[in-house]
Amino acid sequence: MSTTGVRFCLAVPKSLKHPKYSDNTYQVRVAHRLAECLKTSIMENRLMSTFVPTDRQINIECDDQPVFTSCCTIDETPTDLNNCGHSTHFVLIYIPKLWLKQCASLLRPDLSIDKQELNNCVQKLTDGQTAWLAELAIRSLVLSKAHIKSLVCDLGLSLNLIDNIDEYILSNRPALFILEYLGLISNLTRSHDKMERRSIWTDHFSTLNVFPNSEKLRQYLGDSIGFYFVWMKSYCVYLTCPLIAGLFCQVFNLLNGQHFEDKQVSLGIHLVYTIFMILWAVICTKLWQREYISCVDRWSGNALIELAANDLAWLFNFIDQRPTFHGTWRQSRVTGLMELHYPAAKRRLRYVASGFITLACLLWAIFVNIALLNMEVSHLIITQNALIELFTCYRGTIEVNLNGGSLIRPPKHCPHPR
Repeated sequence: MSTTGVRFCLAVPKSLKHPKYSDNTYQVRVAHRLAECLKTSIMENRLMSTFVPTDRQINIECDDQPVFTSCCTIDETPTDLNNCGHSTHFVLIYIPKLWLKQCASLLRPDLSIDKQELNNCVQKLTDGQTAWLAELAIRSLVLSKAHIKSLVCDLGLSLNLIDNIDEYILSNRPALFILEYLGLISNLTRSHDKMERRSIWTDHFSTLNVFPNSEKLRQYLGDSIGFYFVWMKSYCVYLTCPLIAGLFCQVFNLLNGQHFEDKQVSLGIHLVYTIFMILWAVICTKLWQREYISCVDRWSGNALIELAANDLAWLFNFIDQRPTFHGTWRQSRVTGLMELHYPAAKRRLRYVASGFITLACLLWAIFVNIALLNMEVSHLIITQNALIELFTCYRGTIEVNLNGGSLIRPPKHCPHPR
């Protein structure tokens, strides 16, 4: 894990415009105002709201706050802004290491009792896992309603934007969600470590590796990217079996067509290939399940993410476009921790609505297919009748005159071919 913290870039959309300013000037003003506004934000304890830090050391570490810096200063001239070296303006966010420990203690409050164990867990995190923890901390930031109104007024936005936001969302959603809803930010991207990235590229091209090193990619980019490259490597290796079998079948069909022309043999080899593909699919699925479990055992050994592995879906849901779909926070009756709860009645209602929509789309697709088939059949019938009529008219009339070598002209009542 890096000892200097993690950096992220919060991008400002290029589409932001204001009638009083040029595009670059206004976007820099937005980035500068966002940086000032985020400095006043706090990391709400959304993960474990029943836990209140009582250890003095953690409270001292929280004083080491993250740093929010605009990419350009607001005092720069328009010429300097045009030559700033980047096409998209952004807010540079720096999350210190001590703040990561605070976020880790909120994620796993039982680890905060033993400071040495908490430090060891945070220290053993890979760069990708550290970035995941830092992103979780950033997505947990919240802004007060007064700060949001002040931001909207300073940037010259319409106050109707706030009126259109539901009060529950305005009070309970993270800062990034509200800012994205207002159209002030586009995405959150981790700032790359150029030396580490260059090391990964050098390691890959310096040796004769068919596949990239998934372990190094996982350490730098995170576990999800590591799983992707492990899956692609396994899948490419698995595909060699049907590739060899398919080439064998193709060669056999060519030889059979040139020498024997026995269709029964060709059908037999196709049947064998089909059975082979069914067995291949079942075996490869089982092999990947074993590989997946092995990766989980190797990569989830850290106590900090061991219990959070099943919660990755909702941990990254803070900036989702459908905030009311994922339920509300409540205290679990079993574990006593905070969890997302969605009522079963509403869930079943959504299932029924989705079922009706799917059924309607299916019926529409069937109707369109039947209509197209009827049109095709009608066209074939019309074409067939025309050919029969044409053949009947020309029968006995289009024939070679053996004596004169000329064609007998068709009767006048027969349609001329076009």
